[in-house]
Amino acid sequence: MNNLKIRLNGEVILDIDLAQRYSGVQRRFLDEMENEMITQGVRLNDCFVPNPDLQQCSLYMLARLLRAIDAGNQSMITACCAYLATRHADLNRIDLCDQQGQLTAHWVV
Repeated sequence: MNNLKIRLNGEVILDIDLAQRYSGVQRRFLDEMENEMITQGVRLNDCFVPNPDLQQCSLYMLARLLRAIDAGNQSMITACCAYLATRHADLNRIDLCDQQGQLTAHWVV
């Protein structure tokens, strides 16, 4: 089983199954979500990024994932995890550090 572990400040908060299959509708939703980020830009650590690349989109999705976990928003948690799993099948772990609202990520292949 190939899983992606997401750790926040050293604690595993999610373990995503990278072998999960997504329907055509789900994949289209993820593509639309990504296209929206690219065309409208994203805000990362209080800075606006007008044309984010894959890494910046993924960091934005990680921030959304953390907010979804805090809010108990299961549908957003699922969407964020699906995005990360489909865009980063080669990853083993993402180590996040949240220090006073500033999110940093270390990607481990």
